[in-house]
Amino acid sequence: MVFKNFIIELGLPLSITEKSAFIRAMLTVDPKFRVPCRRSITNEYLPKMYNQIMNKLKKTCLAADFISLTFDGWT
Repeated sequence: MVFKNFIIELGLPLSITEKSAFIRAMLTVDPKFRVPCRRSITNEYLPKMYNQIMNKLKKTCLAADFISLTFDGWT
């Protein structure tokens, strides 16, 4: 869904889904669309997205000959 990517890529808090301005904007884009509450996002959408991403990452890692990890830490 476009709205999930919008929220995630911009690093917005899930509470934005309860703001009237956001709801109006989404209704302007698609009047039939109903913005899910943040609990639905937390309990349904995020676990599904997590599992999809983890499965894709596992497949990528299993197919790779080598894996390189880097770390950047602040003191």
